[in-house]
Formats: sequence, C-alpha cells, structure tokens
Amino acid sequence: MADEKYRHLLLRLRAETNKFTNPSTFIPSEDYLRTRTKAISNREEHGQSLLSDVQKAKIDFVSQLDQERKESFDFQPGIRITFESWEGFELKFKSLEDVKSKIEILSIKEINNKFFTTVRIPEGKLDVFIKKIKNYLDSNKDRRRGIPSNNELIANIEKIKLSALENFWSDSKPFPEDLEQKIFLEAWLRVGDNRNSIINRFREQAEKPGIFVSEKPLKFPETTVFLIRSSMNQLKHSILLLDCISEIRIFKDTPASFLEMDSIEEEEWGKNFIERVSRDDNHKDFAVCVLDTGINYSHPLLDQSISQSDTDTYNPNWGKSDHAGHGTEMAGLALYGDLYPLLISNDPIELNHSLESVKVLPPNGNNPENLYGFITQECVARAELLAIERKRVFNLAVTSRESTNQKGEPTSWSATIDNLAFGNVEEKAPKRLFLMVGSRI
Repeated sequence: MADEKYRHLLLRLRAETNKFTNPSTFIPSEDYLRTRTKAISNREEHGQSLLSDVQKAKIDFVSQLDQERKESFDFQPGIRITFESWEGFELKFKSLEDVKSKIEILSIKEINNKFFTTVRIPEGKLDVFIKKIKNYLDSNKDRRRGIPSNNELIANIEKIKLSALENFWSDSKPFPEDLEQKIFLEAWLRVGDNRNSIINRFREQAEKPGIFVSEKPLKFPETTVFLIRSSMNQLKHSILLLDCISEIRIFKDTPASFLEMDSIEEEEWGKNFIERVSRDDNHKDFAVCVLDTGINYSHPLLDQSISQSDTDTYNPNWGKSDHAGHGTEMAGLALYGDLYPLLISNDPIELNHSLESVKVLPPNGNNPENLYGFITQECVARAELLAIERKRVFNLAVTSRESTNQKGEPTSWSATIDNLAFGNVEEKAPKRLFLMVGSRI
C-alpha cells in the first residue's frame, strides 16, 4: 500500500558518503584513469627518479624547518608534497590518500592537460609513499602478466616535489605576480583531528607577519574559511601557517557581507580602499554638487575630494554637516559609483572630479512647499559662488511630501529647475546640468 501511495518518492537502501571537495578542483572518475604503460619498460629509472624526488622534498622540508626553529614548535607540521602527472594522464587520486595514516589530499588541479595533487603527510608517514615506490620497483611483487605493483599510481607520476605556495592557489585568476602586494583572499583551512586547534594556530601564525584575519570564519564539514588580507610573501612566512591551509583563492562575496562587518574589519577594508585611490591633478576643476542634507566632509573616503570651503547651506542656522546621513551617502555614489566592485578589486582607483555640497533641507521639520523652488535657486547660486570657475553638475535627490501631482503636471519647483537648467533665470545666465535622483518635484 505504501509503495502504491508514494510511488513518486524513490528511496535508496543505502546512503552514499562522499568527501567534501572544493568546487574549483577537478576530480575525474576512477574509470577515466589511463595508465602510462611506457614507464613499465623503464621502471627502474622511473622509480629511482621518484625516490630521489621524495628524498629531496624531505631534505628541503627539514631545511625550511631548521630556518624557522627560532622558537620551539608545540606542534610538528606535516610535509606538503605535490604529485605531478605526465601530460595527458591522470593520477590515481584515491591511492594518494590514506585515512589510516592521516594522509589527506588538499587540492587537485588540472593545468595544461597535467594533474597536480597536493597532499599533506604527517610526521613519520612519508615512508608510506616510499614503500609504494619500492614495491613498484620490486619485480618479485609483480602482478599477473608482469604488471608492477602500484603501477596505476606510480606510472602516471612524472614528478614529486615539496609543495610551494602556488600549489595552494585554486582561483581561476592566475597566481599574483607581485608577491609584496597585499590583497584580500579566502584561506581555506583543513579540519584535521581538531578544528579549533588548527584555527587557533592559524590565527597565531598569521599575526606574526601582520596578516589581517577576519573575526568570524565560515565553517563547513571539511573546511574552515577565513577572509584574510595578505601578500604572497607574508603567507610564505611560516611552515606552521601553511600547515593549516588547504587552498587559497581571491575573496569574492556579496555586498551583504560588508554590512555585517565589525568596526575592525571595516577599518581594514577602508585602509585598503584609500591606499588605491589617486586623484587627477585637475580633479578640483570639476565637481558634483550635492543638494541634500549636507555632507560630512571629514569622512575618510571623501575628505580628499571635499573640504569645508566646498560646502554651504541655505540657512546658516542649519550648519553645513550632514544631519541625516543621506547627503553623505549620495556623495559617495557621486564620487565612486557602486563601491562593491571597487572594494573587492585590487585595481587602482583614479578620480577626475571632486564634490561640493549645499544643504537644502533643515535638521528639523520641512521647508515650506511654496519655497521649494526659491530655496533650490538660492542654493544653486551659493554653489556657484564656492568656486566661480569650476564646472559642476547638480545632484538633487530630495523629494516633495506632496503626492497629489500624479499626471506629470508642472509645479513651481519643477519650473524653477527648468529655468535654472536652460539659463532663463537671469540674462546671460549659464546653462546647467541637473541629475534628479529619485526626486518628485
């Protein structure tokens, strides 16, 4: 009866468990594996070459540890090794991982028809791979038809080397050429036996070279993701730091994340933004004049583009600063446009215009409706007195409270702006450009 009633529900008898893998990595099916049989005819040379690679990787790792042992380690980092396939051949990924020995795959990448698999091997477990290579070399362990032991794994490996920082890079964009440039990145950490221990060690090691690490990470079953700001050389600072990382990529997020940041993170992003801003020598010759609630001209993103002398107000008793925040927000849009792509980018930002502000709205209450046109006209005149030779665009984003005019009929306010735009207010008056952003006049 149950089967007849719920025929649209298909239930499997057994669940399938799969290891979480970063979506950027490439994992072909095991059926896709092709073995480089050419290596069989020269397996002695091939096997000995790989053994030599493993020994060199071990020596290089120990050398790096010795250079870093200025202070004692309370944790022994694992060795990171990258296996590189022959061109056109895959690696037998499952054979590179050993759960019992806690050997874990960190990343798999395909570059120019070659596969690169980065593996973390705990202290004392490198012999697991050495044994596999030696069994491959031992003809007494050959399988039927003379196929070497571990042939599907060993024959397709061209090189084995100690992993470099580039091997942790999993972004679609190329690895940064400027190793000193600080950029915002996602650091994907491995979980290991103790997630919190790795998180704490990562924070501790990142602090030493001055790497910024976000306060709150994202936690997934197989990884922990931190937002960091670092140069490539800073990341190379410590083996203990790299021992926590499985992958690195450029930070990509939605604007909502900026709204949820604490003050420390906001300050770090702001510093990075300001460092990339430059201004054309003539940027003060052209301005966007914001007619709104005023502008907080000391705002760190605006203070180089507007000063107190670039501001005025219709009523001196109102003050010139922004009493509601709206004028400052409009000034940011007028100066930079959409901030989000600029924040997540690391490209330089060049400004070729500046800002002005004339406050047209009172801190308390509203302007009399019959004075909207007169106040706008007066504020335009005040703006033009700020710098007579400066060219400007007027940005008006205030709204009338009156909503009865639904048929597009002209008002005294709209007629005033038409006259200001076409230069009809007075004889030989200049023509002006107005940007009406969400205004109802």
